[in-house]
Amino acid sequence: MKIYLASPFFNQRQLDVIMKMEKILENANFEVYSPSRDGKCVKPADSAEEHKRIFKLNIGKIHWCDYMVACVDDKDTGTSWEMGVAYALKKHVVSFTAVRGRVINLMLAQSCLAFTDDMQSVPKIIEQHLIGRQR
Repeated sequence: MKIYLASPFFNQRQLDVIMKMEKILENANFEVYSPSRDGKCVKPADSAEEHKRIFKLNIGKIHWCDYMVACVDDKDTGTSWEMGVAYALKKHVVSFTAVRGRVINLMLAQSCLAFTDDMQSVPKIIEQHLIGRQR
C-alpha cells in the first residue's frame, strides 16, 4: 500500500512528529512518500522552476498513493490543500494529530476516512479499511 504523508515540516517539533509517523507506517510495511524526507523544502529564494518542480512532484505522488496520511497540527494550509486534492481524486485520507484531545473542523473531518489522536493506530485504521473493502 502506497502512502503520501502530508504534514507541515517547518520546525523541529513538526519534523519529530513526521519522522515518528514515517517509522510507524514503514514498520507496518507501507511504502511511504514523505515530502519532508523524499522531496525538498523549497525556500522563497529558490527559483520559480524549482518551486514548480517540487509542486509537480508532490502532485504526482498524490496521484500515485493509495492513502494519504495527514498531520493536521498547526493548521498548515499546504497540508489542508493536499488533503483536498486527495479527496477530489477519491483517495482515502486518514488524518492525525500529535496533540491528545484535539479536534478538527467539519470540512476536514467529513473528507477523511478517519481522524485520530493516537498515532500508533493509523496503520490499523488503514488495515481495517482494506479488510472492509475486500468483503
